Amino acid sequence: MQQSKFRTVSPMQCQYISTPSNCSVGGALKRSKNLKTQSPYSSQNKESINNQTQGENDKNKNRCKEIGIEVAKFLQQINKNESNFPSMYSSIVGIDNKNHEDSQAEQQYKLLQQNQSLHKQSEIQQQEIEQWKQKYEQAAMQLNEMRNKYDEDIKILSQEIQAVNERITSCEQQRNYSFFEQKPTGDNLTNMSMQTFQRSLNENDNQIEQNKLLDEISEKNSIIKSLTFTIEKQKMEISEAQLRYNGEIEQLKNKVSQIQVEHQNQIYQQKMKMEFYQDSQVQNMKIAYNNQIEILKEEINQLKCLIDIKNQEIQTINNQNQRLKYQIDLENNQIKQENESLKLKLIKKEQQYLEDVNQIKNNYFQMQKNEIDSIKQSSQKQISVLESEIKNLKEFLSANNSEQQQLMIDRLRQREYYEIENQKLNNIIEDQNNRLLSQRLQSETLNDESIKKIQEIQLQCQLLLEETNQKMEQINRENIFLKNQIIQKDNEINNFENIYKKLNNYEENLLKLEEENSNILHHYEQQDRQKQKEKEQYIYQLQRNFENQLKQYDFQLQNLINEKLQYMQMLEIKNQECSDLSLEVKNLQLKQQNIRIDNELLYSKLISLSNTQESNRIINDPLNNTVQFKRMSEQISLLQNELMIKNKELTQIIDKYQQLEQIVCKNQIKQVDQSLNDLMKKQIRKSSQVLNQ
Repeated sequence: MQQSKFRTVSPMQCQYISTPSNCSVGGALKRSKNLKTQSPYSSQNKESINNQTQGENDKNKNRCKEIGIEVAKFLQQINKNESNFPSMYSSIVGIDNKNHEDSQAEQQYKLLQQNQSLHKQSEIQQQEIEQWKQKYEQAAMQLNEMRNKYDEDIKILSQEIQAVNERITSCEQQRNYSFFEQKPTGDNLTNMSMQTFQRSLNENDNQIEQNKLLDEISEKNSIIKSLTFTIEKQKMEISEAQLRYNGEIEQLKNKVSQIQVEHQNQIYQQKMKMEFYQDSQVQNMKIAYNNQIEILKEEINQLKCLIDIKNQEIQTINNQNQRLKYQIDLENNQIKQENESLKLKLIKKEQQYLEDVNQIKNNYFQMQKNEIDSIKQSSQKQISVLESEIKNLKEFLSANNSEQQQLMIDRLRQREYYEIENQKLNNIIEDQNNRLLSQRLQSETLNDESIKKIQEIQLQCQLLLEETNQKMEQINRENIFLKNQIIQKDNEINNFENIYKKLNNYEENLLKLEEENSNILHHYEQQDRQKQKEKEQYIYQLQRNFENQLKQYDFQLQNLINEKLQYMQMLEIKNQECSDLSLEVKNLQLKQQNIRIDNELLYSKLISLSNTQESNRIINDPLNNTVQFKRMSEQISLLQNELMIKNKELTQIIDKYQQLEQIVCKNQIKQVDQSLNDLMKKQIRKSSQVLNQ
């Protein structure tokens, strides 16, 4: 027997191996070792993830501190303005015109409203700071949880790889053990066939000698007859010499009788020798049959031990599957509870946010009437900055679309690869069916066991077809998921375009307000020059603060985009691990098929042995040995059927485990994508709200 060897195949090489004689177990072991060494969660990756999370936490803390410092400065400026208001307006009190006094009262009222609006804005900013702190803390907690989950997944996968390697070694040992056990049985059979051949040769020699003796006796009888005939003829002629010749005749008769006695003794001795030889052969056959019976008993015990081991493995796998199901159910319940709580929080926050937005809009429209000139310059600068940012975002989105197109192309290539494999498998199945038809025509006289084996092979082929169809369905689902992602990106682009349109409308509104307020501002230009200088400085500071906030929001968006890219890379690594695991499972299935082929060869040898033993039984008719041999052959067939059933159960359990792993991977991918999309939507909403303000 040649040891079965196979070579691991990567999905991009698209190599196919037809013969099982070119397969080896070393490739799978090297593959498992490479998986251990090439795991994406090495020490360097873990250190980089830890450094990233710590750096993000430090950045968030620094941002919160900076925002708090800006709010404190803003409050100090408001207090200074409140203290300067009476001194600023005391110079104007000496004017006696009533209209001028009314205008001053209106200005004071407007300034008080502005101060109140600024106080409210400062409170809102403090609330936003607290919200950002809570969000960053939650993000840090989620990252730590994800890191712990990935570490647990790595440990579980390493344990599974070790278990697979142990199974491979045990299967090789069992195969070698069965081969070396069956070798002496083959030697005994060859010795038995040689003995039967020698016995047949000896029988042929004895028959030849007997025929020679009979020929000699017949010749002697013919000689005697001729002599008696001559004597009777010569009686008349030699009556006188009869007395002389009577003595000679009696001597001849005595010689003939002696010769006959000698021949009879020789025949009796030969018969005794043949009986002794047959008895010795029968005893040797009995000893050989007893040895074979003992060997078969040992094989039956070994098969029973193998069945017990397989049962234990099945029990352990069932326990593992139950544990996985329980863990998955717990995780799903926790996720549902968290989603419900988050929905309630989001509803409350949106209500509060709408109220705050309405208040801010009212206050902001009042601010616009007095501060149009200064805001015009700042708005133009902001519009230019936002246009550049929108261009950058569009370029980024176009790059993302190109990457997604590349992903679609890769998926299509994988799909073509799987279709090619399906075609190859179908060709193999057709070849096997043709072979089976030819074997059926040739082996109509075989037993029912051969029919059962053919049915089992057909079931295996159907299972392979079902597996390939499932893989095709998974690829289609992934393509649909990518299309949905592209649609989401298009929606995001539309949102950015709407923001750009709002900015254009904002410019138009500013121009209209400028035209309306230009007439009013001419009356107050001389009186308000000094005030305008102070206000310009104040507004300049507000603009700088606003620009800094916009920069911070842009920086946060970039960080979130980088985080999303990192998560996508991590997900790709997980997908590669899942594909590697599926390849290992395929290799294990190939090993199982090779083991089954070896078992079938052994079974064919047993059938040939049983046929030779039946032929010997027809010659010698040892009734007791035939009955025992029939019983042992029946036990062997039952045990082999049990082994086939256990192998089927193992394959079913492996398929269930693969399905569970695929479901867990998909759930994790969906959760991460949902969390990233939610974060991106929140950031876009906040940026749009700031722009609307």
